[in-house]
Amino acid sequence: MPERTTVLLIDEHAESRRSLAEILRAHGYAVAEVAEGKRALTVLRSSRVQAAVIALELGEVDAMSVLRQLVQERAGLPIVAVTAVASMEL
Repeated sequence: MPERTTVLLIDEHAESRRSLAEILRAHGYAVAEVAEGKRALTVLRSSRVQAAVIALELGEVDAMSVLRQLVQERAGLPIVAVTAVASMEL
C-alpha cells in the first residue's frame, strides 16, 4: 500500500481544525493536528510531514513567525495559509 501524504494542520480553534482534518482525511491524506505553533515545529522536526496548513490566527505566538520557521526549516514544503478573518494586514 502506498504511503499517504501527511499534512501538518496548525489551528488553535478545535472546531476549525477538526473540520479541516476531516476534509483532508476524506481525500486520502494523513493529518497531524496541532493547536499551537511551538508544537507544530516539534511535530515538523520529528515526523514525515509533506505539507502544512496553518491558520493565521494563533494565540500564543505570531503565526507569521511560525510560518517563517516552517519555510526556514523545510524549504520547499508546500504550505497553505488560511484565515477566517475578512481582512488582515500581513
